Amino acid sequence: MDSQRSIHLRIDEYRIQSTSRVPHNEKMIQAPAPLLPNFGVGRIRTHYLDMTMMTLLNSEERTLEDYIELVEMSGLNLVKVWDFGETILLELVLA
Repeated sequence: MDSQRSIHLRIDEYRIQSTSRVPHNEKMIQAPAPLLPNFGVGRIRTHYLDMTMMTLLNSEERTLEDYIELVEMSGLNLVKVWDFGETILLELVLA
Protein backbone atom coordinates (compact mmCIF):
# COMPACT_ATOMS: atom_id res chain seq x y z
CA MET A 1 0.00 0.00 0.00
CA ASP A 2 1.27 3.48 -0.87
CA SER A 3 2.01 5.63 2.22
CA GLN A 4 1.68 8.83 0.16
CA ARG A 5 -2.06 8.40 -0.35
CA SER A 6 -4.36 10.92 1.18
CA ILE A 7 -8.10 10.94 1.64
CA HIS A 8 -9.96 13.68 -0.20
CA LEU A 9 -13.35 14.72 1.07
CA ARG A 10 -15.59 16.51 -1.43
CA ILE A 11 -18.69 18.38 -0.28
CA ASP A 12 -21.26 19.70 -2.75
CA GLU A 13 -23.26 22.49 -1.16
CA TYR A 14 -25.27 25.62 -1.82
CA ARG A 15 -23.69 28.86 -0.70
CA ILE A 16 -24.61 32.52 -0.56
CA GLN A 17 -22.29 34.72 -2.61
CA SER A 18 -22.17 38.30 -1.43
CA THR A 19 -22.77 41.22 -3.75
CA SER A 20 -20.39 43.40 -1.71
CA ARG A 21 -16.61 43.38 -2.00
CA VAL A 22 -14.52 41.54 0.58
CA PRO A 23 -10.75 41.72 1.02
CA HIS A 24 -8.80 39.63 -1.47
CA ASN A 25 -8.85 35.91 -0.77
CA GLU A 26 -7.11 33.45 -3.11
CA LYS A 27 -9.80 30.83 -2.44
CA MET A 28 -12.63 33.14 -3.45
CA ILE A 29 -13.25 34.33 -7.00
CA GLN A 30 -14.59 37.87 -7.40
CA ALA A 31 -15.37 39.70 -10.60
CA PRO A 32 -13.21 42.75 -11.38
CA ALA A 33 -14.68 46.21 -10.84
CA PRO A 34 -17.08 47.66 -12.01
CA LEU A 35 -18.92 44.30 -12.02
CA LEU A 36 -20.55 43.03 -8.86
CA PRO A 37 -18.32 40.54 -7.02
CA ASN A 38 -20.74 37.71 -7.90
CA PHE A 39 -20.52 38.69 -11.60
CA GLY A 40 -24.05 40.13 -11.32
CA VAL A 41 -25.58 36.68 -11.37
CA GLY A 42 -28.99 36.30 -9.80
CA ARG A 43 -29.23 32.98 -8.03
CA ILE A 44 -32.76 33.08 -6.72
CA ARG A 45 -32.91 29.40 -5.72
CA THR A 46 -30.02 29.88 -3.28
CA HIS A 47 -31.76 32.87 -1.70
CA TYR A 48 -35.05 30.94 -1.51
CA LEU A 49 -33.23 28.15 0.32
CA ASP A 50 -31.69 30.71 2.65
CA MET A 51 -35.12 32.17 3.44
CA THR A 52 -36.57 28.67 3.93
CA MET A 53 -33.80 27.72 6.35
CA MET A 54 -34.29 30.97 8.26
CA THR A 55 -38.06 30.46 8.48
CA LEU A 56 -38.14 26.76 9.35
CA LEU A 57 -34.89 26.19 11.23
CA ASN A 58 -33.83 29.63 12.47
CA SER A 59 -30.64 29.11 10.45
CA GLU A 60 -29.01 30.35 7.23
CA GLU A 61 -27.02 29.17 4.22
CA ARG A 62 -23.27 29.45 4.66
CA THR A 63 -21.00 31.78 2.71
CA LEU A 64 -17.60 30.68 1.43
CA GLU A 65 -15.99 32.49 4.38
CA ASP A 66 -18.18 30.44 6.74
CA TYR A 67 -17.06 27.21 5.05
CA ILE A 68 -13.38 28.22 5.23
CA GLU A 69 -13.71 28.98 8.95
CA LEU A 70 -15.51 25.66 9.56
CA VAL A 71 -12.85 23.71 7.65
CA GLU A 72 -10.02 25.37 9.61
CA MET A 73 -11.74 24.61 12.94
CA SER A 74 -12.21 20.94 11.95
CA GLY A 75 -8.51 20.35 11.29
CA LEU A 76 -8.90 19.87 7.53
CA ASN A 77 -7.17 21.73 4.72
CA LEU A 78 -9.15 23.30 1.89
CA VAL A 79 -7.50 22.24 -1.37
CA LYS A 80 -9.82 23.76 -3.96
CA VAL A 81 -13.22 25.33 -4.39
CA TRP A 82 -15.10 24.36 -7.54
CA ASP A 83 -17.83 26.86 -8.51
CA PHE A 84 -20.79 25.28 -10.31
CA GLY A 85 -23.05 28.32 -10.41
CA GLU A 86 -25.62 27.80 -7.68
CA THR A 87 -23.53 25.23 -5.82
CA ILE A 88 -19.90 24.79 -4.91
CA LEU A 89 -17.75 21.72 -4.41
CA LEU A 90 -15.24 21.92 -1.56
CA GLU A 91 -12.22 19.61 -1.84
CA LEU A 92 -10.70 18.87 1.56
CA VAL A 93 -7.83 16.76 2.88
CA LEU A 94 -6.68 15.81 6.37
CA ALA A 95 -4.28 18.35 7.84
